[in-house]
Amino acid sequence: MLILYAGQRSLWQELKSALPIQSKNRYKINFFISVEGANIMQSKPKLIELLCSDPVKRFLKEHEGQSGVELALRYSGKVPFELGPVLTQLDIRKKGQMKLPEHLRSGALFTAKAYEQCSSEQTAKYKASRIRGGTLLNLCGGIGVDDWAFAGVFDRVLSLEPDKDIHDLALHNLNKLGIRNVERINLSAEEFLQADSHRFDVIYADPDRRSEGKRLVGMKELQPDLPAIWEQIRQRSDRQLLKLSPLYPLEILENELPGLERIMAVSINHELKEILAFYGTNQPSPVMREAVMLTDKGSLNFEGLPAEHGGFSRVRKEDSWFMECDASLSKTGLSLNLAAETGWQALVPNGVYQSGDHLPDSVFGRVFRIVEALPYSARKFRAYLQSKGIDKAHFNTRYFRSTAAELKRFHRLKDGGEDYFFFYENGKGKVEVIHGMKLS
Repeated sequence: MLILYAGQRSLWQELKSALPIQSKNRYKINFFISVEGANIMQSKPKLIELLCSDPVKRFLKEHEGQSGVELALRYSGKVPFELGPVLTQLDIRKKGQMKLPEHLRSGALFTAKAYEQCSSEQTAKYKASRIRGGTLLNLCGGIGVDDWAFAGVFDRVLSLEPDKDIHDLALHNLNKLGIRNVERINLSAEEFLQADSHRFDVIYADPDRRSEGKRLVGMKELQPDLPAIWEQIRQRSDRQLLKLSPLYPLEILENELPGLERIMAVSINHELKEILAFYGTNQPSPVMREAVMLTDKGSLNFEGLPAEHGGFSRVRKEDSWFMECDASLSKTGLSLNLAAETGWQALVPNGVYQSGDHLPDSVFGRVFRIVEALPYSARKFRAYLQSKGIDKAHFNTRYFRSTAAELKRFHRLKDGGEDYFFFYENGKGKVEVIHGMKLS
């Protein structure tokens, strides 16, 4: 089924002429008509019809911020509508204010899976800030958050989504947001590329995993199968951008598809959110890496080629500061590069733990004032906790035989408080611990 906005008949004629003869009658066309600038569907999907009904809108407004679990017990079988999807919207509105504030204010709708898989508005806007052009083709439109961001920097965005329900929700959301330069088509990437021969300035893809819970070992496990259609993608665009899971192995990524120019790891609040792979006409060797830490005030960027380790040190007496490098630095392997630039000491092989006697101009991670740095033994550490009157704290470990949770249970500490402890094995095989207080 091919879904087009009213006014896209010329695009359909172009597509139809390019279809194989046996496929010309496969696609049913549903047009959307424009009434005072709004796209109205001829027949609303059931979910949108349910969630836009007056009883449901009143229910959502009345119970804003409440728990779906509690409401399920109270209202099951007592309301004149299907309760499950309505409670899903309440839960998404409650937890999604940081992730999707503009979408939720506008009345956008989500399924639980679509909400979990979509980009945040902050990461979507950042992606859009790094590319420009007249036209963009999104091979994996999803619920449309990336389309919303790309619409601000491209004249025209064409977005594909094979799942009809997600496609219809995305149309609803883009309408609510007032986006008019995004065209959505209910087709898979493979179907579209076979039928269409247009060129685009940029082709973007955020592929799904074929099977959850399985270790990811390459793009052949993603949908669409990008290696199978990569030649077509490269023929239709000068630049390509892929969004991948934070768990995607960068060493594999560097050798999978031709044209890779830059790998970027993006974090928010020190949590890695996505890997971005930028492709073009020339592939440098080796491929440049970039760490991006998004904050409320903007972004911090650090780029380079991963450095080989040149040894690591113990905390010096003059060191007053400790830093746990941001997840984006750790993922890109640039923590050691940062230490070399700032003059800080790398305390572990990958440089994620560092200490220094001064604060750098830009803090690329979580920084703590060092209270004490001492060798670790269970007996001495327990005595140290008692001497400081500490009964709750935050534990973190790197290159250490026990996990933070195991250490906390062993020392019978509650989680929380203002004290942070970092356990690691130094270059001589000795275990050390740093007691720090977080820098506000």
